[in-house]
Amino acid sequence: MNSKKRNLFVIAAIILLFAITYFMHLNKLSEAKITLHNKEIKDEKNFNDLKDKHQAEFNRENENESYLFDELYDFEKSISFKDSTISFFVYSDHVEVKLIDLNYLKCIQLKAKSEAINKRSDDEYNKKLSLLVKKHGEYANSLASFVGRDMFLLHLKENNCKPYFSDNNSYTIDPSSFFEFNRLLIEYKLYEQKMNLKNEIITRNYENEIRNLKRGLNADALAVLNQNLEITKALKSENEYFAFKWNGRKDFAYPISLQEIDYDYIDNTMNEVYAEQYKDYSLRTGAMPYGYCFGNSNYGESGVKVNTGQSDVLVTIKNMNDKVIRHAYIAAGNSYTLNIPNGNYNVFFYYGSGWNPKRFMKDTDCGRLVGGFLSNESVSKDPNVLRIYDGIMEYTLTQSTNGNFSTSGSSKNEAF
Repeated sequence: MNSKKRNLFVIAAIILLFAITYFMHLNKLSEAKITLHNKEIKDEKNFNDLKDKHQAEFNRENENESYLFDELYDFEKSISFKDSTISFFVYSDHVEVKLIDLNYLKCIQLKAKSEAINKRSDDEYNKKLSLLVKKHGEYANSLASFVGRDMFLLHLKENNCKPYFSDNNSYTIDPSSFFEFNRLLIEYKLYEQKMNLKNEIITRNYENEIRNLKRGLNADALAVLNQNLEITKALKSENEYFAFKWNGRKDFAYPISLQEIDYDYIDNTMNEVYAEQYKDYSLRTGAMPYGYCFGNSNYGESGVKVNTGQSDVLVTIKNMNDKVIRHAYIAAGNSYTLNIPNGNYNVFFYYGSGWNPKRFMKDTDCGRLVGGFLSNESVSKDPNVLRIYDGIMEYTLTQSTNGNFSTSGSSKNEAF
């Protein structure tokens, strides 16, 4: 055999080898696919048999919740796939292998059991709560929502069913929880009645106070009061807290509304009312509006005569111990003499218009000083200490170009 024929023979042999081995590979691949298919049929049958067993077992134990197994069951979730390689000689092919997880069925049973326990617990919770609502009233629902369902539950140990179910918790009703909740409702009702009584008293006090404030008001001032002072504005709500110790659980506090009189709002409103009521009001000359505090005396060897100009003036005289020993109101364009013992004094002049007898001025050693001008207020004083013995010091409170007396600035705090 010459070399050419020999080469052709070798090539033909190689081609034949590859052809035969390829057909052998295809035959092996076909057999593998048949085997895998038969295994899948067998696995699925085993799976369905086991599914029927688990489901029957669950249904026997949970007759009223038997539907839960079917609701949770989804065959597709138990299936997964992996690649397998079939090789022969130089040939290889990938075959997709179908896997069925039998553990999925156990997880379905555990999850359905957990759901059944939870449903029975929910039914028990709703039934017991309905009985307490019937007994105590609708506020039992509100308090139950505030307390939260967890206060009534005992959480059971979790059965791990991942990756199919991330949450497989179950819970039952704590046997003592509704006893504690009933005790809470009784104590809350007593506390609520106490708060309601307080609110009634506060409301009555507020109404009495408004009636008192209205007395003596003229029509314009009364209109200002009625316009600005409404119950919804002057009564505000603050939270009081009903505290309860729940045996074996955390303590908590439940807010309940308690009314409170907003005195700042009333004071601000009454300032507007009195501004209207007393805008043109003036005391008589010689009146001593702070007599309850500074006394009503007007005697002494010496005297301080004051002649007013265009403004009403309240004159105060303090001794060297910084105590007011005389005071008097002098209407515009009037004169008045304050009689004092011989000695050394400081003299103050409080000007303004519209005398409000209810205006708070300051707290003093003798109590609250009440009464003051509404507008155009100013305070001045004789800058010099008045030293007087058996004489009369006369002040004329008008502007003058060449006068022999000028006041210096002062304050209500210094003058009273």
